Amino acid sequence: MTEACAPAGAVEGLLAELREGWGGGVLETQAPRARRAFIAVDAKDVRSLVQWMKEKWGGLHLSTITGRDTGAGFEVLYHFFVRGTVVTVRAAVPAASPEIPSITDLVPGAVFYEREVHDLLGIKPVGHPALLPLVLPEDWPAGQHPLRKDWAPAGGGER
Repeated sequence: MTEACAPAGAVEGLLAELREGWGGGVLETQAPRARRAFIAVDAKDVRSLVQWMKEKWGGLHLSTITGRDTGAGFEVLYHFFVRGTVVTVRAAVPAASPEIPSITDLVPGAVFYEREVHDLLGIKPVGHPALLPLVLPEDWPAGQHPLRKDWAPAGGGER
């Protein structure tokens, strides 16, 4: 059987392995449909979880990292493909201190995704090797993050 054709119980099996084997604090897990899982953890636990997933599940492919402004804070979502399942790791990040540990040393492909989330939302991946602008121009004003709900263009123009 190929990874693209994971058996029906594969998602529940992955989540059961996680709950039994990982020493961190899982806040919530969801398996809304076959081959799709969500895992919510504290931001401080992201590195530990990714390390565990890499060691225990192997074949970990990072598809992308996204972020969103919830209004009350932020959320960083790490989208992985592992054992025929799309696994999204969700971590809430407080607006007062928008930081999350970098995973670039564990998953080198995260380097550009973390820079993008930093550019657009201002969430700092602590430990990132070179947090240079990626999406925004180099002369973009510091502290201006266009995907934040409270952001407005300079001069009061339309968004």
